[in-house]
Amino acid sequence: MKSLTVNRIKPLRLAGSLVQRLAALHRYLHFDLDQETSMAGQLSDWASELGDAPFLLFGDRRWSFRQAENEVVRRAYLLSRLGIARGQVVALMMSNRPEFLFDALAINRLGAVSALVSTNLRGAVLAHALSLVDPVAVLVDRVQLATYTQATESDPGPGDGWDRASRSQGSSKQPDGSIGKRVYDSKVLSGPGSEGRLLLVDGEGSGQVTGLLGQVVDLHAELAALKMIPHVPGACGKGRDLALYIYTSGTTGHPKASRLTNARMLLAALAFGSGALGLGRSDTLYCCLPLFHASGFVIAFGSALFHGARFALAERFSARRFWPDIRQSGATVFIYIGEICRYLLDQPPQPSDRQHRLRAVIGNGLADDVWKAFVDRFRPGLVHEFYASTEGNVNIINFVGRACSVGHFLPFTGHDNALIVRYNKETRTPVRNRKGRCIPCRPGEVGELLGRIDATRVATRFEGYADPAQTATKILRDVLKPGDAYYRSGDLLQKDRLGFYYFVERIGDTFRWKGENVSTSQVAGILASHPDIAKASVYGVPIEGAEGKAGMAAIKVRSSASLDLEELYDYLTLAMPLYACPALIRLVAELKMTATYKVRVGEYAKEGFDPGRIEDPLFFRDDALQTYRRLDQVAYRRVLAGEIRF
Repeated sequence: MKSLTVNRIKPLRLAGSLVQRLAALHRYLHFDLDQETSMAGQLSDWASELGDAPFLLFGDRRWSFRQAENEVVRRAYLLSRLGIARGQVVALMMSNRPEFLFDALAINRLGAVSALVSTNLRGAVLAHALSLVDPVAVLVDRVQLATYTQATESDPGPGDGWDRASRSQGSSKQPDGSIGKRVYDSKVLSGPGSEGRLLLVDGEGSGQVTGLLGQVVDLHAELAALKMIPHVPGACGKGRDLALYIYTSGTTGHPKASRLTNARMLLAALAFGSGALGLGRSDTLYCCLPLFHASGFVIAFGSALFHGARFALAERFSARRFWPDIRQSGATVFIYIGEICRYLLDQPPQPSDRQHRLRAVIGNGLADDVWKAFVDRFRPGLVHEFYASTEGNVNIINFVGRACSVGHFLPFTGHDNALIVRYNKETRTPVRNRKGRCIPCRPGEVGELLGRIDATRVATRFEGYADPAQTATKILRDVLKPGDAYYRSGDLLQKDRLGFYYFVERIGDTFRWKGENVSTSQVAGILASHPDIAKASVYGVPIEGAEGKAGMAAIKVRSSASLDLEELYDYLTLAMPLYACPALIRLVAELKMTATYKVRVGEYAKEGFDPGRIEDPLFFRDDALQTYRRLDQVAYRRVLAGEIRF
């Protein structure tokens, strides 16, 4: 079997002339969903063609294409012997490490589906995320083992969708004895409840796999015992086959599980890897973004994989280690989110700032005030800012590096499916005229970005979410004519007369912080569930020198209660990711309300968090001491100076 590989379209991986990029775009626009392609199939092709050429870099460790293929085959063999089959879902909850990539490709090789679970999720939110995709198995590393077991082995409470019905799956022991001798506490149950899932633990570390509920397999130990490299049939899949679930940050309530097909993986590689970056085998793409994000796994890893480029993976972003890693890996390209560029600018200038091989960078969220300063100081090559979302059908790329723009569509391609329409912030809906149609914005006018849905073209399809009801909420109909359908982005953008797009802000009850969308209603709901809190309202406030808006909560404490700030910190950090936990708290006697009994959130947000102007007690989140502390003028000035960060 041969997947649709970039080695068949070699001109796309050269220097990236306009003709080459248009060729990539042609493939992007005319891909056939029935054509064979898959991530695992692509790796197999490269292993046959390139063999011992370097592919994956992680610190001082290296894997060639052949070595990576062998790791994938071994894992696919063990997973298949455990019963993982085509169409089944396996949740991956792992830190950035090579095992993440090997396991994801092994699952793809079997035709199964990987659900990439954020390692930021905790408790009921994590349990809900897993229930959305109903995995037959959960694959964790030892770092995430405790987080998973805490979320699944405690009482989930009513209404969370966990079904604890059980039925036997039979013995996992195989004729060769390779599986089963490290299966512990084999109380075998099945169904969508945590007790029925096969728990697989991969990677080195000290986390114990004994004494856990349900069927648990130490995959790392099994791999160590497997001396041979077995034959595993497969490595094939069609473009329309579901390959991944990737969770959105959640703009309204809990995270949503977005569907991504094999075709979407390939198309992302063509659009970003070929069209924007012109990746080739001589390139090394450096990634310090989490692999559970579409930017990390789909755009960064997918582009490197489909183009035969080297992929340099970091465990996490470190401002101190970033440039040494870039130099050590020989990176020619890296992927960013805006926060990374600001953090790097905040570091003291060094003589080595421009000592690198970078020729281009790609990412999103690069703030206007950072863009020029970052380029002038580090000279990273062309900046390819883009606009995209995990589930969305609008992908805009800045091919030419125009400052502060999220990009444009190439002319004469017929691929511009984007539409900016007037938006009413009061009703939170697009404005319609007397005929019931949306009103397109003029150049320079801010409105909501919509994406025309055309199911006949892969690039403009909307695959939606695991939950059909959530899918329906993102589709707007009868936009320009009866019967048409558009994807609602939930973002406000504007376009200039030259066709360049510019991101303005998120809309609705959300704000952006640490590269994540934070749902104010979800955070407020968690706060209100605290026994000492009567009411809460959550909003974002800007902090000079920081990307996005920091979370702030106005809280009314119950009259008979005394709020324990250290206990509140523990309560919130266990219930939600740290980026969503309010960075600032304002204790109020009563929440300000409108005549229609809505909290005057805009007024609170406008007032900010200056203790010199606000009489209510203010507090800030101190992650070092793991508590909330009083925000006085000294602390306020330290926040503004960047000495206190959230």
